[in-house]
Amino acid sequence: MPELPEVETVRRSLENKIINDKVKNIKLQYLKNLRNSSKSDLEVLINQEIISIDRKAKHLIIKFTNNYLIIHLRMEGRFYVYKINDQIDLNDKHMILKIETNNNIIIFNDFRRFATIDLFSNDITYEENDILSKIANEPFDIDIDLLFKKIKKKNVNIKTILLDQTIISGLGNIYVDEVLFSTKIHPEKKGVNITKKDVNEIVKNSINIFNIAIKNKGTTIKSFTSQLGVKGTNQSNLKVHQRKGEKCYDCNSTITKIVVGGRGTFFCENCQSK
Repeated sequence: MPELPEVETVRRSLENKIINDKVKNIKLQYLKNLRNSSKSDLEVLINQEIISIDRKAKHLIIKFTNNYLIIHLRMEGRFYVYKINDQIDLNDKHMILKIETNNNIIIFNDFRRFATIDLFSNDITYEENDILSKIANEPFDIDIDLLFKKIKKKNVNIKTILLDQTIISGLGNIYVDEVLFSTKIHPEKKGVNITKKDVNEIVKNSINIFNIAIKNKGTTIKSFTSQLGVKGTNQSNLKVHQRKGEKCYDCNSTITKIVVGGRGTFFCENCQSK
């Protein structure tokens, strides 16, 4: 699933192509992907301009003159932007949403059809709507004291805690493994045993790892691509994730894989001792 760096890569890619475009037509191909509105409700976007492309954690926000769409890519969601005269397959069975503007044709595809789309009026702020209001702050702007208090209340594995978007947002399976390795914390260490110093290091390392991943346009392990022809290169920087059986870069021990909270988890038993 795309995590914060991957969604930020998508945001920047779209921002460079479709800002100030005016919507001429919009088509939703699969109704189940639109959660809070009807198919006809989307027609309110016709004749509105695309004002900005925002992001909160793993959610992409396309802001129009009077409304905004919140899109969660889930596992396979991806955007393609074509010029009006480009030859494209408009009968693509994986196409979820098509937005025709005065300059471009914007296609949102999802092979698995797990992606979600929600429509809101600009009268409803990000903090007020029932999706974004539930999401905690990202490492870039989180209150460390508050985060520490939340973690200390949890008698569950720190890996599971860091995946909880209501506690800290933007981290997913890949980057939690990388952050815990950089912080030298065992993924099964309980939240109640985490120190304030640990939390400071978790946040610091999250920011550093995110910044590097964003610079490298995200991590491409299986099928992530921000859009047509754009793939991330950050996989070459991974220290533990997907490296089972390989040597640790820090101590030369063997990287181990276990399951924590139902998620495949990679770590170094020597560097991240219990």
